[in-house]
Amino acid sequence: MVGLAVACGDDRPESALATPTRAAAVATSQAPARPTEAVEQSASEDSTPQPSTTVASGFEGYDSNAVMYEIFPEAMYATGTDVLKAALAKIQARQDLSQVPVLIETLEYYGGSARRSIVDVLQQLTGQDIATSPNKWMEWLGRNLSDYSPPEDYTNWKIGLLSVIDPCYADFLRDSKETSRIDLTEVVFGGQPPDGIPDLRNPDVVTAEEATYLNLDDRVFGVSINGESRAYPLRIINAHELANDALGGEPI
Repeated sequence: MVGLAVACGDDRPESALATPTRAAAVATSQAPARPTEAVEQSASEDSTPQPSTTVASGFEGYDSNAVMYEIFPEAMYATGTDVLKAALAKIQARQDLSQVPVLIETLEYYGGSARRSIVDVLQQLTGQDIATSPNKWMEWLGRNLSDYSPPEDYTNWKIGLLSVIDPCYADFLRDSKETSRIDLTEVVFGGQPPDGIPDLRNPDVVTAEEATYLNLDDRVFGVSINGESRAYPLRIINAHELANDALGGEPI
């Protein structure tokens, strides 16, 4: 899985991928905006794709895209779990394997009996005896992606899901269906909000003799450009995940 971190602002980079980590549930004291509304706030009417209504092949009268949106956000905002239970019943009755990535991704957004119900359906669809751990389900999915392609409108659905966390994700992922070299089912929220992990910018530099804080077996990232060399200690870079610096007259 690939943990996703996005930096927002007028000078934000086109993309930034953080280290692999678990997905995280939305933590907020107020009800978040509906994903579709969050996407609309970040994109113009011309560029925001709308959910399709394609009927899944072999499932006449059953719309896999519509059911995907019932799982989230409709079930999330509905009173009780009736909407979620109805959606899960339809998925189970139709044996819709395309919903497996969707169900796994929503595990972090549900708890208690709702999460247990989702896992029950996942176990029935996949034949896997995995408990309620979202991490273990994600790891399993990563090894079996070719057998579980999500519904056609998955990209738009995912934009809505992540836009609940921050609308900037809509900007980041809007063209990903055509341009991404990463399977979008492997992109999950990395547990930090946009700019939640400060990058290391133009750090102070000391000589090797002055670096008394390092141990002899400490790992470093060694970089040499135009005759200038520098070592970036792993245990410092690890906390920032990203370093911006200049070396040998070149920005890195």
